[in-house]
Amino acid sequence: MSPSPPASVEIAETAAAPSPTLPPTAVTLPTATALPVTSTPTKEAPTPSQTLDAPEAITFTIVYDNEVDDRRLTNAWGFACYIEAPELTILFDTGGDGPTLLENMTILGKDPAEVDVVVLSHRHGDHVGGLPGLLEMGVTPEVYMLASFPDDIRRPTEALVEVRDVTNEQEVADGVWTTGQVVGSVPEQALVVETAEGWVLVTGCAHPGVARMASRAIAATRGPIALVIGGFHLGSATPAAIQTTIERLQAEGVAGVAPTHCTGAQARDAFSQAFGEAYHVAGAGTSWVFGAPPSN
Repeated sequence: MSPSPPASVEIAETAAAPSPTLPPTAVTLPTATALPVTSTPTKEAPTPSQTLDAPEAITFTIVYDNEVDDRRLTNAWGFACYIEAPELTILFDTGGDGPTLLENMTILGKDPAEVDVVVLSHRHGDHVGGLPGLLEMGVTPEVYMLASFPDDIRRPTEALVEVRDVTNEQEVADGVWTTGQVVGSVPEQALVVETAEGWVLVTGCAHPGVARMASRAIAATRGPIALVIGGFHLGSATPAAIQTTIERLQAEGVAGVAPTHCTGAQARDAFSQAFGEAYHVAGAGTSWVFGAPPSN
């Protein structure tokens, strides 16, 4: 059983012992022409195929989560995703604490020294708590955080690395965009990465609503979303609210979903039924490999 969320997500919890899970899952996707955005529900995700050569691939690996897909890893409340592109490595969120983040990365063969960019979704401790431990290793990535982040996060980070404030959607690198700040109960940004199969959206908690964040991602990129990975913040949502979220994502043409972290069991079950084979069970250790988009 996964650990329960903390009473206040501003404070990171101590990592719990790994829960028994299946062996690690690697979902490998082929190079293909991206499907156009459609107003009708799309339930087909790209079909698994042979692993692509590293220079031709973009890999997304969850390295911190309260769900685990690799029994070697430690589960703890929070989220982080390690994204490897041909010319850039991004860490999206940093989980709730440095030791768990760094240990999981080491086990998975993800080198902290390779991180070029850190993108922080929102201010809560279960998403920014691992950043000090990462920076203490001497890693010097650019850190993208919302301009609304409080000084107790901003100032220690600025003392060590370059911080880039985010308000509106902006391009982080070629084929990599932040949605910019999406206003909600907690302001938040998400990251969207271009692949040969379409855009992959990574969310931290999606406090403003995962469908709103998907809509903002599409507005920024004009591209179809092949997969949404991360927390959907539906743990306390009503069945009607969950169904509305599903319908809105399908209407946006979202092809596949991998909800984890704060999504909640009831919502995960509903997404599994709605998306069928395009639903991905996910947790720390789960990886997806997409083809790199054609160079411009």
